[in-house]
Amino acid sequence: MDHYTHFCAEDFARDDFFILWVRSADLEAETFWQNWLETYPFKRGEVEAARQLVLMMRHLPEADVTDEEIDVLKRSVYDRIERVENRRTIFRGSFFRRHWWAVAATVAALVSGYLWFFLPSSEPAAWEYSGIVTEAAREYDLIEVENQSREVRLVNLPDSSSVLLRRGSKLTYPEHFHKEKREIYLSGEAFFEITKDPERPFYVFANDIVTRVVGTSFTIRAYPGDKQVSVAVKTGKVVVSSTRGHLSQRTGGAAPRETVLAPSQQAFFIGEKVSFAEPDPQPAARSDTENIETVSFEYDETPLRVIVDELMSAYAINIVYDETVLGDCPITASLGDVPLAEKLNLICKAVRAGYRTVEGDILIRGEGCD
Repeated sequence: MDHYTHFCAEDFARDDFFILWVRSADLEAETFWQNWLETYPFKRGEVEAARQLVLMMRHLPEADVTDEEIDVLKRSVYDRIERVENRRTIFRGSFFRRHWWAVAATVAALVSGYLWFFLPSSEPAAWEYSGIVTEAAREYDLIEVENQSREVRLVNLPDSSSVLLRRGSKLTYPEHFHKEKREIYLSGEAFFEITKDPERPFYVFANDIVTRVVGTSFTIRAYPGDKQVSVAVKTGKVVVSSTRGHLSQRTGGAAPRETVLAPSQQAFFIGEKVSFAEPDPQPAARSDTENIETVSFEYDETPLRVIVDELMSAYAINIVYDETVLGDCPITASLGDVPLAEKLNLICKAVRAGYRTVEGDILIRGEGCD
């Protein structure tokens, strides 16, 4: 761990383990680098600069250029750096150590400008998260939620659907859903429990795919830069198609190719290619919360205290109630395919209670079952 303290941004950007952390959601890498940054907070500047370099290099297209053109680019970069250095002769000898970020920015700007000029355009930004959110803002007043904490973050949508947003993920949704459809936009990973409403289908836009549901529970994983997007269904059915095909159909284009996923099915999407796999019956344990994907929420004369403990663990929430009055109340219910709000309504109805949310905590009060 200590040897990384001597790394500069360029060293980090070339390190395989660092690149794995930036480009994937590897749990071991995530744990290591978060702990390392807490131990050596003075290196955050170099780490962030290196992370941006890795992300930038990942998205640069392959260049078909001649050696002569490369030499021209190099000379341009070195000339620019030399001019900057000559204006700061007082820092000679330590210039690159103190101003590596300025040099990196200069190089990045020159390389990006060169590639923009010489290379054919890549995928239009309109299909990416930021592009489609910008477009959606013309139609809706949007709310964006970002989770940078270690735990999952519960997001309650305007229709009472619930979303568990994983670490490093963003979710954007309208303040009020359209009367004919419900659309939200995901960057990262989230588990969804959708309120049933056959008259208003629910759409999740994530990278280059859109998932359509009516009422079901499922997980989507689509981090920025990932070529592969995965959709795993827990209950109900979903229909997955390409974002471009979906939006093209709205303007009179042909219907996009659709993939239907049933309960316990999982699919991976890379462009138009689709591959299927059975979800892992014993997925890797998460440090943020219990795997909600594996909780059945099926109860047969189960005491309320057991159900409350399971809900708090699965949703990373705090529920306050009088355990002496309500804790032993037995409940029989099948709650596997409904959002958290509906779960709470049904549970409270069974024990003659009610609930409300106060500063993020859920308070349950009632007479009990005696």
